[in-house]
Amino acid sequence: KWSYGLGLAHINFLGLNQQLYFGGAFVGEKWFAISLNNPWIYGDHISFESILYNGFFDNPFYDYRYNATYFLVKSGFYKGLNNKFGLGLSYFKNKKHTLSESLPNNEKEIYRYISFEFDYQYDTRDVYNDPLKGVLFEINTKYSKSLIKDNSDINQFSLSFEKFSTLNFKYLHEPVLTYGFFGLFKFPKFSQLPIHEYEYLGGEKFVRGYSSFPDEYPNNFNKNIEASNIIYNFVEIQSTIIKKKDYGKIEFGIDGLLFVNSGIGSKEIKELSLNHILVGYGFGFKFFITGPPPISIIFGFNPYGQKFTHLEN
Repeated sequence: KWSYGLGLAHINFLGLNQQLYFGGAFVGEKWFAISLNNPWIYGDHISFESILYNGFFDNPFYDYRYNATYFLVKSGFYKGLNNKFGLGLSYFKNKKHTLSESLPNNEKEIYRYISFEFDYQYDTRDVYNDPLKGVLFEINTKYSKSLIKDNSDINQFSLSFEKFSTLNFKYLHEPVLTYGFFGLFKFPKFSQLPIHEYEYLGGEKFVRGYSSFPDEYPNNFNKNIEASNIIYNFVEIQSTIIKKKDYGKIEFGIDGLLFVNSGIGSKEIKELSLNHILVGYGFGFKFFITGPPPISIIFGFNPYGQKFTHLEN
């Protein structure tokens, strides 16, 4: 369903490139959030970030409504120009307000975690929102300690790699070839994870050209879209349609893109197999507007004859 609200972002708070945001939604899914990001408070790009949000949401896959509270403080630093390290401490609470018989037997009414997180990035991109060349490599580890005795602790490990290369093709304006790889692994096993830790391989987050909803899977489909372990990769060509231009406090531009993506999902690491691979392909448009990250409309297709429209930011 649609939600409506209001948000305000100051992208140069105090004139020091600090980003201040607060906002919320009051129709549909009700929530509020406030965040402050200072990319350089001391020394060699020592940064500080804080986020607080609270909201009431409907789970799109299982029949229940829940209240989520999240608070994060994070700091990081650079080593040279390309190596960035980050450390985060967060609190998360998930409390269900409506329950149904469709929930897994192990699902609890309330979860509380305190989490410790470590990030490492190796980044040689020439620009951030729309790279023309360079490499981005990232490793993330996260340990979530349950504050409720009967609930399991959760370990998560992910790594990603993206390479951007400018092509020399006279029929396209500034074409860029991108290859990306992403791996995500969670412990304990899937049957012990709460629903809010489930991952969905199909849809705008990973393999475009598929849906995350079981009712929309192809006929006789035996792949793992709902999973806790994911291996995903993509190849994409992006080219300028309308060159980005400053129209007086508003910058606007449009790029077109073609892509092929694939992925494997599993509920146990030992079950990762090429027999479960999903392949999707399609095209889309990326809109560059001052302030937020680029917003994309993607039209994805799969070998089963299905097509889906995905919105991304």
